[in-house]
Amino acid sequence: MLAGKDEDLANRVRAVLRIPQVLKARGGGASASIDAKVMAERSIKAGYMKDALKYLQSPTRATWRFEVMLKLGWSYNILHQDLLALRWFDLARKSPDPQVAAEAGRSWRNLRAAAERFRTTAWLYPVFSTRWHDFFSYGQIKTGVRTGFPIQPL
Repeated sequence: MLAGKDEDLANRVRAVLRIPQVLKARGGGASASIDAKVMAERSIKAGYMKDALKYLQSPTRATWRFEVMLKLGWSYNILHQDLLALRWFDLARKSPDPQVAAEAGRSWRNLRAAAERFRTTAWLYPVFSTRWHDFFSYGQIKTGVRTGFPIQPL
């Protein structure tokens, strides 16, 4: 097995036997891009978001650009860096792939409301009294300000 043509298998056997492994040189072209893409997907599935960001931000991501933008948005969102996630989702919305563009658009719309500086909400609760034959209502209009500080004004 160690003398065979399959270098990956030989390195696995060396690792089990605690023998130093033979390193092979990798080409820096498309294979490095595919390796980074595969490693990023594995990291996302395993929940290692910081590692996924490292692979997604590698300089070889030019060949799979819009997918990377969407996955960067997901990673930043999970790491609670919503402003960066919003930026990447916005860029991914311009994808020629309709599936990527639709997913990025949904994610962008969901995050946009939470990232706005001013957010106004209103509600109204109407009540009709059968005893007094009159119409009453109770409502509220509230505007919140996102200051960027951890403490929000009421």
